[in-house]
Amino acid sequence: MKTELTTPSQIIPASEKLGQEKITRLSFREKLLLPLKDTYLGAGLIFVILSAILFVGFEWLATNKQEAFTLFFIHYVIAFVYGFSLLIKWGWKFFSGRSKQEDFTPQVMLWLVLSLISCYALNREMSVFDSATPWLCIYIVTSSIACTAFIWKDQMSSILQSGLSIILAASLVLFVYLAIYLVPIYPIGAVGMIAIGIGGHIFIPLIFSFILFRVLSESFFQFKKPILIGLALPLVFITYFAWHWQANLDKIQSVESQVISHTKSLPKWVQISQKLRSDWVTERILKTGLVYTPMLWENGFDIFPSRSFSEVQEHDPLVVIASTLWGRPDFSRSEKIQILESLHDARHEAQQRLWSGDDLATRHIENNVKVYPDYRLAYTEKIITIHNHSSWSWRDQEAIYTFHLPEGSVVTSLSLWINGIEEEARLTTKAKADSAYTTIVGVERRDPSVVHWQEGNTVTVRVFPCPANGDRQFKIGITSPLRAEGDRLFYDNIYFQGPTNSRTKENTSVDFVSVPLDVLGLEDFSAEANSLFYAKGSYEPDFSFSFSTPSLSKQSFVFQGKSYSVLPYQKQYEHFAPQSVYIDLNNSWSLREFEDVYDMTKSSTVWVWDEQWIQLTNTNLLSMYEKLWKNQFSLLPVHKIDNPEQSLIISKSDHPSPNLNDLKDTPFAKELESKATQNLKVRLFSLSSELSPYLKTLAELRVIQYDRGSTTYLKQLFIEKRFVKNLEDEQTVTLPQAEIQLKEEITQSINANVAPDHLLRLFTYNHLMHEIGHRYFAKDYLSDNLIAEAQRAYVVSPISSLVVLETQKDYERFGIKEVKNSLKNASLNGAGSVPEPHEWLLILTAVSIAGYLFWRQRI
Repeated sequence: MKTELTTPSQIIPASEKLGQEKITRLSFREKLLLPLKDTYLGAGLIFVILSAILFVGFEWLATNKQEAFTLFFIHYVIAFVYGFSLLIKWGWKFFSGRSKQEDFTPQVMLWLVLSLISCYALNREMSVFDSATPWLCIYIVTSSIACTAFIWKDQMSSILQSGLSIILAASLVLFVYLAIYLVPIYPIGAVGMIAIGIGGHIFIPLIFSFILFRVLSESFFQFKKPILIGLALPLVFITYFAWHWQANLDKIQSVESQVISHTKSLPKWVQISQKLRSDWVTERILKTGLVYTPMLWENGFDIFPSRSFSEVQEHDPLVVIASTLWGRPDFSRSEKIQILESLHDARHEAQQRLWSGDDLATRHIENNVKVYPDYRLAYTEKIITIHNHSSWSWRDQEAIYTFHLPEGSVVTSLSLWINGIEEEARLTTKAKADSAYTTIVGVERRDPSVVHWQEGNTVTVRVFPCPANGDRQFKIGITSPLRAEGDRLFYDNIYFQGPTNSRTKENTSVDFVSVPLDVLGLEDFSAEANSLFYAKGSYEPDFSFSFSTPSLSKQSFVFQGKSYSVLPYQKQYEHFAPQSVYIDLNNSWSLREFEDVYDMTKSSTVWVWDEQWIQLTNTNLLSMYEKLWKNQFSLLPVHKIDNPEQSLIISKSDHPSPNLNDLKDTPFAKELESKATQNLKVRLFSLSSELSPYLKTLAELRVIQYDRGSTTYLKQLFIEKRFVKNLEDEQTVTLPQAEIQLKEEITQSINANVAPDHLLRLFTYNHLMHEIGHRYFAKDYLSDNLIAEAQRAYVVSPISSLVVLETQKDYERFGIKEVKNSLKNASLNGAGSVPEPHEWLLILTAVSIAGYLFWRQRI
């Protein structure tokens, strides 16, 4: 007969068995209340719940530095009082010889949870750990809940005890990691504990580790498998991540060694960006030291490391462990940022900052949209309230927003509230606006705001100061053409990147100047009138609506002797049979698309770029695709096309890429500049709805003439030997996305304006881009005529910016004059400009003559 060995921990006394049998017969409510009959356990649980509620409600309860510290002190006092009472009870039991009769572990668990909450409350005031990544937050909260639930361990079924053992074992791994992470500042914690007491927080993870190890050791033989599973799970994830980290790091180093021997026309960081996969591990490798903090000793024991990347710094144990084991690529800080800009669309985060914006949040947006259906345009005003959560009175911060505009759109107004009064911006040159803002913010720390044009249909708004524990408000106005698709017009919300908007509230009103038919997308809005719709809720960056396309208005906007009208635009074609076709091949292309395009274009000479022009043939077709498909993006050198008038580029781009400004002072940019100033004009067909930032800027500047569509449409163009015709000239700009043209004409009309002044604003912006065009690369486009044109229409462009300064003396100091005879800042109420003095004179004269003739007839 086989005899099983029994370990001492598996021997259960008869009295204990009897107690367990009684417990199993209790109801769920009775089991829940049983441990709470212990005064210390009941009080501890109440304290944990109260402390957790205070911690979660921090943002609503703490409105200044004093209140924030008061909340921490409440957490600290609760943990201290509870722990001190346990110590007194244990000491009394110990000296009375009864300490072994009672297990204090459940009470100690509750004290540790209270202490952990106090630790992270203190971390808000004295940052040792940066913001935890979402998965780490879940991990910590789950561990805390499991440690709290430990007080019901004896009332749990074996299945629940096994589940609890898994979580507690996984928690042990977490707290061992935290204890090791904090080793460099244990001396500081020891001194702080002696001096002011709160330094003891540093040792909480270490104590947690010891207690959990003891608990799991005592129950190891009973719950061996669950405990081993709990220990293994986080270690498996760590190993998996570290393996990917090493593989990606090897890939980065391999790419880096390859590009060193390649062409020098593009900088190393561009070539590396092209070859790297934009997965989540690579992103973390590049962001280590910028966003993800390494081990404390790698920062030179500096728990307040410097930053030049505006994304909120996070603490990710996976990154800390992997970077400690395998290291990081040897890139400079600027190279990392440039790669992230190109590979992960991190251009906003890489904006140069004069002051921190760590504690800022977008609290509220008042979104007012005025739609002009029969002009196919809309004017959007966003009044944005920024809140600074910092409780430190000296921590004024700088808010930076990047707004992504629809194609052809332009910023036409800016306001900043100063001392409760809305102050409108003045339009000046970009250089003057930047100089004024940098001087005042960087040195004098007073009230300015500025909006600058950026490449790729974006603008940046800067606001300073955003006071600690206070709000700041600004307004931006944007004039946009509506998007036409089939027989419908679409309005797309103008989304932004900036201070966090996870809890942002938004009020949106949509006002139609003329009531359109078949409006879709406003079903959840309340109709306050036939043409006015209103809604309240959370911020929706993807908000849009549409309606049936009405007939275009024949009314014009008249200003300074010129009229501006809107005309229908229909594609017109001209004969075009390209001799050469250049396929802009990258990771966005499927093999099927590439083969189809080659088949339909091989009557011409077909080329791809691989450090030089390579002619495609049936022989090298597949090998070239496999090689160039590895590029995440492409920068086709349009300046190296020998015969641009007889050439066609076929492009597709679904990924971010560098823009022209990123490439300044490189051989690539200098070669492009020399060719562009020779009036380079090349046709491009896009198979994607969006152009890459590089190509988008070339299109805005009219360096490329482009059309877009499917491979079927492209095939039709090749069969018919035609391409879309350029219809723009000095008096005409085209907005294909809205299927309209804007026309400027000299007029003697003195009629009051019915058409909106936005016609002039849109015309001017697009005309400026046309005029700057090829000169953008030579940087010699800053002329008095173009500046005067921008000032007349009050539009933000490559040469002009809007800026708000605090006083009239500030404007005078920087030579920023108020422009007379201009449209000024756009507004929701301004359907058109007020006639100028001489126009008023002509109107009064005409009215007088008409009145005189009417009076004569009456006599």
